[in-house]
Amino acid sequence: MFGSVLRGGGGGGKPPAAPRRFDYRSQTTQTQTQSSEAQTQTMNAAALESARRAKDATRSLERGMLSLNQIFLDMANLVTTQGDALDDVEAHVAKSAAAARGAERSLTAAREHQKKGRRKVFAIVGIAVACVVVVALIAIAGFV
Repeated sequence: MFGSVLRGGGGGGKPPAAPRRFDYRSQTTQTQTQSSEAQTQTMNAAALESARRAKDATRSLERGMLSLNQIFLDMANLVTTQGDALDDVEAHVAKSAAAARGAERSLTAAREHQKKGRRKVFAIVGIAVACVVVVALIAIAGFV
């Protein structure tokens, strides 16, 4: 009786179930799959971190470019302002040169008037002296 139970006989007439064997291949495949998934997750995390760093670098570069653009706009504004100022200075220099030429003409004319005035004064003084001398001679001759 015990012998038939051990052999799988007796009891219910069913043959005994085959003992379950451990399948090393399926265990190795499962371990490899888990290892591959872990590597994929690690690579995905590294790729995400790399993408974040690239995004941050791109944003930083964009901010730098915007700042540089603002600097160029400010420089253009300064150049325009300085250009206007230089145009004003140039206009003032041209006006000053014209005024200097006018002043030179006025000074030349003043010198001529001054010379003519001196001549008139010397002529008047000469005539006055001559008149005084004539009157003096007449007066002296009248007393004599």
